[in-house]
Amino acid sequence: MRFEGTLTQWHVERGFGAITPLHGGQALFVHISAFPASSSQPMQNELLSFEVVSGSNGQKQAARVMRPKPTPTFAETALERHRSKRPALKSRRPTLAYAACAVLVLLLSAGALIGLDYSQADGRHVAKLLGHKTAGGTKLAAGASVLR
Repeated sequence: MRFEGTLTQWHVERGFGAITPLHGGQALFVHISAFPASSSQPMQNELLSFEVVSGSNGQKQAARVMRPKPTPTFAETALERHRSKRPALKSRRPTLAYAACAVLVLLLSAGALIGLDYSQADGRHVAKLLGHKTAGGTKLAAGASVLR
């Protein structure tokens, strides 16, 4: 059967102390080996849960000592309920990437339309880019016309 008590004495250098049960009774001897191996160093006045066993000398002592889980406060409980009902937030990185690509495509399209409009307005420009002569009836680029 488990009991709860307070660590009333603790000798760090020697690794033992005494636990006084909460509901009264005599203080019980407790050794550091009664605590879980992964736990931190016990502290005086700490609330503990333990079982009572008979030691090698016939005296009662605390064994299988545990630190009770803290009872959550009302605010912590309400916050946890709120978090469990709220849907998980999605990452915004893909949305930003799609938006950046769309802006880039729009800018490139606008630049191509402006360039196309310019080349259709003045066929000499296209001919010049392709290395064809435009003066004196020489050949123009395919599909280009000279507007005068």
